Amino acid sequence: MIRPSILALIASGIGGAPITHVWANCSHWYASRGAPRAEVGRDKLIVAFSGILERVVITALVMWLPAAVGPIVGSWIVIKAAGAWGAAHSPNIFDRTRYHAHLMNSMFSTAIAVACGLVWRYYAAKP
Repeated sequence: MIRPSILALIASGIGGAPITHVWANCSHWYASRGAPRAEVGRDKLIVAFSGILERVVITALVMWLPAAVGPIVGSWIVIKAAGAWGAAHSPNIFDRTRYHAHLMNSMFSTAIAVACGLVWRYYAAKP
């Protein structure tokens, strides 16, 4: 039998991938409508693996170190936003829109990870 903690990590990392994939594709489609085809491309494999890793780490933090979730997740999103800050001020409307879609995708993925960790904490607290 799979331990509940491992099941929560799998649900967050692997189970959250299709949900986040659909959300990300919809937001990137919306952000890039009307863009020239060369503007639309992204490396989906790297994005998927980094998203899985982020969700697993955040879920583990929620499960075992809940006091650190806020500072670590907040810092991580700020670092990601700062890393792409040039796109936010780009004269190209598609770069700016993708920047904001990327931040929304990060927050959505984080919400899935936190939800999986909270569900685990709820059931782990039951006798």
